[in-house]
Amino acid sequence: MKSQDMQSHWDNIYARRNIQQLGWYEESTRSFELIDQLKINKEESILDIGTGSSVLIDELLTAGYKNVIASDISETALISAQNRIGIKEAAKVKWIIDDVLQPRTLNRLVDVALWHDRTLLHFLTQPDEQSAYLDLMNKIVKPGGFVIIAVFSLDGADMCSGLKVKRYDHRMLCQLLGER
Repeated sequence: MKSQDMQSHWDNIYARRNIQQLGWYEESTRSFELIDQLKINKEESILDIGTGSSVLIDELLTAGYKNVIASDISETALISAQNRIGIKEAAKVKWIIDDVLQPRTLNRLVDVALWHDRTLLHFLTQPDEQSAYLDLMNKIVKPGGFVIIAVFSLDGADMCSGLKVKRYDHRMLCQLLGER
């Protein structure tokens, strides 16, 4: 699906449904527990790629993280997240509307301490899409930085929100990510 079509698809999903009605909605996130265990300096940058209207942003701000970056292809999703957390808190976040496959802004980020993705990689079903994703990740995550990725397991759904997904086991994901 073309970038513009993908943006329209996700804008439509977020415009039609309340976030609590979305199948992937969580009140609190396992991701935050993992991030907390990493003991990342609260001044370092944390990128939530494919943010949607995730509550992870809320949790990071509440915990005092100062350099939170929320990125999604859907402007509608990010506006929903901004409205949920309020103007004062939203002003503390760098909001980026961008396509990970054809980044205009994301590729200018440097020294990202943590790349967090709970929602994007499994939608990249083609090798060239996966390669573009990995190239961007490897470019902007600082040496010694962290990556947290959640994907559908081999016995998970093969479709989500009307789109095919790529399913992984831990070996497949490790092979895709490589040694770095």
